[in-house]
Amino acid sequence: MTTRRNQALLIIVMSLTVLLAFPSPAAAQSDQAMQKLKSWPAKGDLSVAGSLGVPNAFDNDFDNFEPTLTGTLEWHLDEHLSLRVLAGFTDFDADINGNANSAQILILNGNAVYAWPKKSARPYVTGGVGMYDQDFDGPAFPGGGDIHPGINAGGGCDIALQGDWSLRLEGWFHGFAGGDEPDSFFSGTVGLKYRF
Repeated sequence: MTTRRNQALLIIVMSLTVLLAFPSPAAAQSDQAMQKLKSWPAKGDLSVAGSLGVPNAFDNDFDNFEPTLTGTLEWHLDEHLSLRVLAGFTDFDADINGNANSAQILILNGNAVYAWPKKSARPYVTGGVGMYDQDFDGPAFPGGGDIHPGINAGGGCDIALQGDWSLRLEGWFHGFAGGDEPDSFFSGTVGLKYRF
């Protein structure tokens, strides 16, 4: 009786050992999906992102929150460092002396990005230089606008989604010289990023 009990126990232990040593195909697929989910760009990868947000001008006349749209193309030099081009548009409205006025700004920046890849998030900092095409509409700005050189700096976090997709949360400061107000603003955006 004891021998049969020992044999049954041995068979159970061996069966469990085999099951644990060789995971099922479903478990293997799940592990691969998790690895892909938690993978981040490597050397030579490209990624694109599109974001929507709101800017806030550092000028009391332009105190309304208006939309900002940005798109980026990013080339990854390795898992930490990348170079990116950002193109964007933002618009500020102002009521000056009882008249409706607006300032539209087209943005074209070249940036370096440094990231700290984690399991499910990738925080980063960024900074660079660019051109800002400032255009005005309204009686307070009869002269129109012009293109100005500027700088930007900020940071954000890419949060892993399924596959090569990630959610991007970002905030940055923009400032440029030689233009009329608003010539500096902060913007916060949320968007999606795809790596290929």
